[in-house]
Amino acid sequence: MFTHLSLFDSRATVHSLDGAVSALNKQASRLRSLCLFAYNHEAEDIPLPASLINWRGLHSLELSYPLRPELPSGPYLESLRYLEVSGASLACIPAALSSACCLTRLYIGKALALSMEDVGLLASLPALQRLELDATDRVPTEVAEALRQRAPQLALEAHRRDDDE
Repeated sequence: MFTHLSLFDSRATVHSLDGAVSALNKQASRLRSLCLFAYNHEAEDIPLPASLINWRGLHSLELSYPLRPELPSGPYLESLRYLEVSGASLACIPAALSSACCLTRLYIGKALALSMEDVGLLASLPALQRLELDATDRVPTEVAEALRQRAPQLALEAHRRDDDE
């Protein structure tokens, strides 16, 4: 039984991704790592597949597609240790991550500029050790200092693609 799967959909739609993830959830109960790579030059940002929101037991989730700039709350976050959101243009750290109590590593792409509002949420994640951004130079000094004080275990790093977990 496989535990890691990468799914690529070059004509992604809300329905195609949701259908694929729903089928996986039914047939691959031991799947622990899922990478969703999707693209459709005609589509707008695609929401997180509804069938993924209630998935339990995932340890690693990579969302590399033009994701809507929000993450919904749900059981899929509870067991995650690694989350990559490299296709969404997020304005802030999503509030739904407050339930990701096992998360040790978080990669947010598309040059998110951290703000003081993000510090409290990041500091509340008990297991978080690494926050990776495309550009750490976009983190204001006062935000970096607040993170050091409130979450001393958290390393703020520039993302390196060759570093798999």
